[in-house]
Formats: sequence, structure tokens, C-alpha cells
Amino acid sequence: MSSENIETMQSIVADIATEFTLYSQLFVKPESIDLLNKTAATVFSSYQRSLLNTIYISISRILDPATSSSDKDSNLSFNFLIKELKLTENKELSELLSNTQQLFVATGIKKYRNKVISHNDLRTIKNKTQHLSLNYDDLTLLIHNLWALLNMIRFVSGETDVLMTTGTEIIMYDDGDNLLDCLRNRI
Repeated sequence: MSSENIETMQSIVADIATEFTLYSQLFVKPESIDLLNKTAATVFSSYQRSLLNTIYISISRILDPATSSSDKDSNLSFNFLIKELKLTENKELSELLSNTQQLFVATGIKKYRNKVISHNDLRTIKNKTQHLSLNYDDLTLLIHNLWALLNMIRFVSGETDVLMTTGTEIIMYDDGDNLLDCLRNRI
């Protein structure tokens, strides 16, 4: 079961990295944003918000506690994997998890998930703070740390004998750059 849970976590982290790659390709460079706005500003603005919210909620889920508040239902999170694999005493892994969780809180993603994505917090809605201005470099570091956590869990648990390093972007053929090229050729 542990190996299956690690593979599922890898799939989740890869999905986050894929969505982040698409976000980076489409919504970071001013010339890309300009092209998207000229093509269909409302559509791409909505997609940008949805993509970020998907990234935020996915990150939030895997940084959740090991169990829900009732302590009966397990959450597939890094806390759960570390507990399930009996790795709670590994200092390096504990430090990396702690640093990642601190960054998660410091970026505002945790609060945004709780106040905006998961609940209709009345004060937040009335103050019209329904978006999160997140530093791109912080999000990059957070995703880097998610890969580092996963790779360290695989290594420390003995699933692999090599501690791997994984980049934050996923290489795809039909990606955001391909979409931008198609749009450039049509405008």
C-alpha cells in the first residue's frame, strides 16, 4: 500500500508541475499575456484564475494533516506518507516538510484556500479580496520543495537507492508554447 500511495503522490505532484508549466508558459511573459488578451481576454483570464486555483488547492491538499479532524479519515498528504512509512524521526525530511509548510503559510495559499476556495468567508467576499497576489519565485520554490519531499521520501523509505532532483517544469509537446504559436499564426 505504501508504494501505491507514493506513486499516487508522484502523480499529484506531476499534475501540479504540469499545471505550473502551463501557467508559466502562458501567463508570465508580457508578450504572451498581450497575445492572449488580443485573442480572447475573458476566456484566458478565467482560465488563468482556474489554473491558479487548481494549483493552490492541489498544493493545499498534499500539505494537509495526515488525518481529518475526526482522526478517522486519512488524507493522502506528505504528513500521511511520512507517518505511514514511519519516517517521522528523519530530521532532514522533517526539516524539509517544516520549511515547505512554512512557505505554504507565508505565501498566503493556505489562508486563500480556507477563505476563498473552500469557503465563502463573508468578510473576505465583502472586502473583495478574492484573488491571491503570489510571488512567482515563491510558487516555484514551493513546487521545487514538493518534488524534493517526494524524492526524499522515496529515498529514505528505500524505494530508490538514488536521491533524485526534479525540475519544476514538465516538458510536453502540446503545451502552452504550442498554443501561443498557433495563436500568433492566426492573428
